[in-house]
This record gives sequence, C-alpha cells and structure tokens, in this order.
Amino acid sequence: MKRFDAVALAAVLSVASAAASAQGVIADPRTIAACLCARQSVIDLKTEMARAQQTYDQDQAAVAKLDQQLAAARASVDVANQGQIDAVKAMNLQREQIYARTYDVDLPALQAAIGTYNGSAERYATQCADRNFDSAVMSQVRANLSCPAARN
Repeated sequence: MKRFDAVALAAVLSVASAAASAQGVIADPRTIAACLCARQSVIDLKTEMARAQQTYDQDQAAVAKLDQQLAAARASVDVANQGQIDAVKAMNLQREQIYARTYDVDLPALQAAIGTYNGSAERYATQCADRNFDSAVMSQVRANLSCPAARN
C-alpha cells in the first residue's frame, strides 16, 4: 500500500510540476496537498538526518575520549599489576567496539539518511518550491491534510 501511495504522490507531483510551468496560481487541491506532504517529508527527513549525524558524532567523540584515556593509562600502567593491564585491555576493547560501530553502523546510516534527504529535497525543490499556490485553497487543504507515511 505504501508503494501505491508513493506512486500516487509521484504522479500528483508531476502534475504539480506541469501546472507550475504555467506560472499561474495553482489552485488544484491534490497538487497543493502533494506539495505540502512533500515539504513535510523533507522536514522529517532532515530531522532523521540530524539524528544520524548526532549518533555518528557522539560515537566519534567517544572514540576520541577513549583514545585520550588509553594514552594516559598506557603511560602510567604498572606492567607488574595484572589488574591495571586488564583494565587497559578492557578499555581498548570498548574503544574498538565503538570504533567498529561508528564505521559499520553509524556511517552507513548517516550516508543513507543524507541520500534520502537530498533526493527528497531535490524533488521538492524541482516540483514545489517557489510555486504560487492559491492561499485559500492551501488553507483548506492544510486543515484536512493527511500525508502518506514517509518511506525510507
């Protein structure tokens, strides 16, 4: 069903693009709804992209902090004290796990979020941005707007 909604939205957006070519006031409620939904999708995807960036940045910062802690611990570890050696090993293991997650999970998720956002923003800009919509129709559409679920 979501695929059908996406296809229907794409069809309406192409109609919006054609109608906008005339450079007149666009009063078609379906076109206005499609553009309002596309705008909301761009906003939602930007939020997702920011979350993915935050996760990536937090893990990068955690790796950097552990690097500093490891450098300090290695400089002062008593090699005769097995407890200190084990603590450095555990800290190094934690650092490696976070580092791996950063590049195996966080970075691909961030890249996917950026790609999805960029595609959606480009479609919105091409088909809806800077268009002249009838304000009365837009108010009516906005009051009853129901957008299809965003697809990732």
